[in-house]
Amino acid sequence: MVRFQHRFHGIQLYLDQYNAEDETALDIKQGVHDDGETIAVKMLHHMPGLDDQQFEKEYLNLASLQHHNIVKLVGYCHETQREYVPYNGKMVLCDKTNRALCFEYMQNGSLDNFLQDEFSGHNWDTRYAVIKGICDGLKYLHEELQPPIYHLDLKPANILLDENMTAKIADFGLSKLYGDGLTQITTSSVGTFGYLPPEYIDRQLVSNKLDIFSLGVIIIKIMTGHKGYSQIADMSAREFIDHVHANWRNRLQETSSDALESYAEQVKTCIQIALSCVESDRHNRPSIGDIISKLNETETLTQLSRALVINPGGSTSGGKLTKLRTPTKVGSWGGLNIGTMHDIDDIPQRLRSMTIRSGDCIDTLSFSYINQAGKIITAGPWGGGRGRGHPTIVLGPSEILKEVSGTVYQNEEVCSLKFVTNVRTYGPYGGRTRVPGYPFSAEVPEGNSIVGFFVRSSHVINSIGIYMM
Repeated sequence: MVRFQHRFHGIQLYLDQYNAEDETALDIKQGVHDDGETIAVKMLHHMPGLDDQQFEKEYLNLASLQHHNIVKLVGYCHETQREYVPYNGKMVLCDKTNRALCFEYMQNGSLDNFLQDEFSGHNWDTRYAVIKGICDGLKYLHEELQPPIYHLDLKPANILLDENMTAKIADFGLSKLYGDGLTQITTSSVGTFGYLPPEYIDRQLVSNKLDIFSLGVIIIKIMTGHKGYSQIADMSAREFIDHVHANWRNRLQETSSDALESYAEQVKTCIQIALSCVESDRHNRPSIGDIISKLNETETLTQLSRALVINPGGSTSGGKLTKLRTPTKVGSWGGLNIGTMHDIDDIPQRLRSMTIRSGDCIDTLSFSYINQAGKIITAGPWGGGRGRGHPTIVLGPSEILKEVSGTVYQNEEVCSLKFVTNVRTYGPYGGRTRVPGYPFSAEVPEGNSIVGFFVRSSHVINSIGIYMM
């Protein structure tokens, strides 16, 4: 058993089944943080030429990545021992350093374990959420960081899944920092065969379009499994799109809802995007921003379809579409006579996203929803605009908000919030140092969901209420 003492955050790890004789191995094991949290530990052995300064630089690059679709690096560990090793026919005494990176623990392992064809395995909602999560993470690396980061080894084994099947990009061992739009020729080996584009195989060209090619392969395998991907060589692009679309449409019909047509269209868009990603000419591949825009368009159509119901006796082709009932206001909780009242002007049909800024309390809230006309409406930001920003919560196509809970401090301000959907829990946000306030909880009945909010705010959110339908 080997003990590593962490240098930064007081992490101590006790790992068994560690083979100290295997100097070239790279192992990922389960460890425990001092606070009791389970973490993943990636063992790095025998790295000649990598000194402490280089290692810490790489560590800081990884630690700076903060996105809900990027596996979070929580720290690193190292241990140096003096031992005899053979050198030029002699045994010499030298320092040997073992290092390990510590990441958040991902309960469902890698995406590689979940790739199946259209007729088995996870449903479309889950697969689409994985696709969108990977794309969101890649957009963060390519377009939201300065300088951007190219992953260079995207593949299912490097996409990890948490307990809620949220996809997170992992393993940045080959990643490079590049200037905007830069294409380089490299002599270093990158990537994994089967996920590398022609320009790298033939000319060792590296650009952001290398990751896009890898993404296309991954999306195809998510939608069709390993065997389905191999069928590309036997069909034209049009034939492959029609084949995958028809297979998924058949499965969706078995469990379909009123949103069958919009889901089928979303499937078609995803496979079209994937094939455009694996174009042999890198200039014809889309940017990750373009991909996200197309996915968002499909989500809008799907969310609108779910926000409408078919009249009895109607059909998707000829039935009359009728708006859902008017939502009900419930609450509010907090300082009822403090701050300025903020409410929405349109009648919400479906909640789409939420954005929070928080510190000791909830500083700012904004959200978007779909109104009765099918338009996306943004409300806020309401509040003071201070505090730490959190990644926007974007609800999946079949994800609905079921519960909002939190605490209120001295009946004057909302000091923490937590959101619970039918898929996962977000938060809690806020309440970092302040003494906990009075708890509140708003959980809607079965068959209902939370579709919007109204608040009172000053420099913080003083009170919050919900729209339920």
